[in-house]
Amino acid sequence: MLKHLTALLLISFVLALAGIAYLGSQAPSYKGCQTVTRQQEAKDKTADSYEVATSQFFRCQGVFLDQNNGTITGIATALLAVVTIGLVLLAGEQSKTARAELRAYVSARPEHISSFDGTHRPKIIIKLFNHGQTPARKLRHRIEVGLLPNPLRPGLSLPEPLSAFSNPTTLFPGVEVNGSKSRENAFTAGELADIRNESVRIYVYGEVEYFDVFGDCWITTFCSGMQADAPTLKKLTSNYLKPDLSVTFEIAPMGNDTCRRTRRIRMEKH
Repeated sequence: MLKHLTALLLISFVLALAGIAYLGSQAPSYKGCQTVTRQQEAKDKTADSYEVATSQFFRCQGVFLDQNNGTITGIATALLAVVTIGLVLLAGEQSKTARAELRAYVSARPEHISSFDGTHRPKIIIKLFNHGQTPARKLRHRIEVGLLPNPLRPGLSLPEPLSAFSNPTTLFPGVEVNGSKSRENAFTAGELADIRNESVRIYVYGEVEYFDVFGDCWITTFCSGMQADAPTLKKLTSNYLKPDLSVTFEIAPMGNDTCRRTRRIRMEKH
């Protein structure tokens, strides 16, 4: 977009100059000057033809500009207005590009789930990382742990996160921190059985909210499904306290996005 706008301004400027030159060459004042100049220079047998043509062009263009000063001024004013508008748009695009290059970009991914059973709730640990070049201010997150059918049904959407946000903090560029959350309730006996027979899968999802250094508020949503083999699932759902559990998290086909939350910015600024 930025390159296209710059090229358009340059092309418009060149075409405007070419148009003025063409109009001048077709004007009666130009043609009259051309006739007089040719007659005068025909007497000078030693003059170079290229020098004669060049001198004639600029001299007669000068005559045209003098006699059409008001019109040319109007055209130049209009051209200046177009160029000014173009420069304003160009500055706006440059500002957007600079913000996009410099702002914070925060990602979130599940890292660990603790063993659980019918009386012990699972605890989730996620990793938050700032991939941008400036700090993410007032960063806070919320995590949900739920069960979804395995395999996922087409068009299935995630429930709205309802848990409270964490306390706000600042995440500096290139820094990774942990976020954690225990499930609100323990899984029921039926849910534990469904996890073991793999008719459902545990999904960790939520959102991260933060402000960039330009005052814009951003939301990153994340969602991953947990994968493990049958023996590991049996241990995981039995409050197994040994550190040899091995599970992986796979990014889900939904619930992973980022957007700017402008309404919240206006409310907080006021």
